[in-house]
Amino acid sequence: MRGYTLAGRLARWHKEEQSEVHFMNVGSNRQLAGEFGGKYITAADGTVSGNWMEIHAVSTSILSGCTSNITGLGSGVTIQAGDSISGVFTSLALSSGGIVAYNRKWV
Repeated sequence: MRGYTLAGRLARWHKEEQSEVHFMNVGSNRQLAGEFGGKYITAADGTVSGNWMEIHAVSTSILSGCTSNITGLGSGVTIQAGDSISGVFTSLALSSGGIVAYNRKWV
């Protein structure tokens, strides 16, 4: 029976799946990979303004202020070393620790 072999069914399934794949644009992929760089921020920097898409704690860090699209994320929030928070950040301040804020280029 033609087309009912395992190879035939897999080929049809693969073709159907490929037709439904939606690819992200190159700019989005680069942004997610951190290719647009970022800024290392410590408590000594005070309040820093920018346009970031993610913050990553290099060491255990405590926010002393944050302007973002995340409700309730602000003063007193502790981010453990190695943890990341994604969102839209425009202002960051730390009372301790160090973070890398990754640049946001695409809106």
